[in-house]
Amino acid sequence: MGKKKAKDLFPPPKDIGESALAKFIAELTRVMDEHRMLVITTSGYLEMLVNTVIEVYCKNAKKINENNRDYSFSVKLVLLHEMGKITDANFANANWLRNIRNRAAHDPIFEVTRDDVAQLARGVGASKDFDYAVCLMIFTEFWNDHRLLFSKTFMPPSPILGHGMPSDDERRAGLKRQEGK
Repeated sequence: MGKKKAKDLFPPPKDIGESALAKFIAELTRVMDEHRMLVITTSGYLEMLVNTVIEVYCKNAKKINENNRDYSFSVKLVLLHEMGKITDANFANANWLRNIRNRAAHDPIFEVTRDDVAQLARGVGASKDFDYAVCLMIFTEFWNDHRLLFSKTFMPPSPILGHGMPSDDERRAGLKRQEGK
C-alpha cells in the first residue's frame, strides 16, 4: 500500500482554518513545549511539502514518493537541490532538521542545543535557543519559496490565486511560466 498523498490527507479546504498551514500551526502550538514533538511534527509537515514539490517537478514522482527505502527524505532533498528546485538555505535547514529528527527518534534523552541551532542557515544565531519559532522559520521559509504551488494545493480558493484546484498539468505549466520570468 502506497503512502497517502498530501491532497488525500488535506483535501481542498473551504476556509483558512481547515488548511494544512493552519493545522500545522495548531499542531506546533499544541506541542510547543516538547522539543522532540516540535522536531517530529515539523519534519512530517516539511516532508509533505517536499513530496508535493516532487509531484510537480519529477516525471517519476509516484515511484519516488511511494518508495521510502530507495528515496528517503535525504535523497529527495538532494534530488530537488541538484535540480535547482530548493535553495541552498532550504536544503541546509531541511537537512539540519532531518538530522535532528533522527536523533529525536532514536536517542532516549533528547534535546536541541544552542550549538545545534547555530548550524542553521540564514543566521538564526548561536545564542538562539531551540523553540517553536525555529521550527516555524524552517517551515515557512520552505513554504514561501514555493508559495504559489503550496497555496494552490493547501489553501482555500482566493480572488488572488483563483478558484478551484488546478490540474497537475496546469500547475506544472504555471510553475514553468513563473520560473521563466
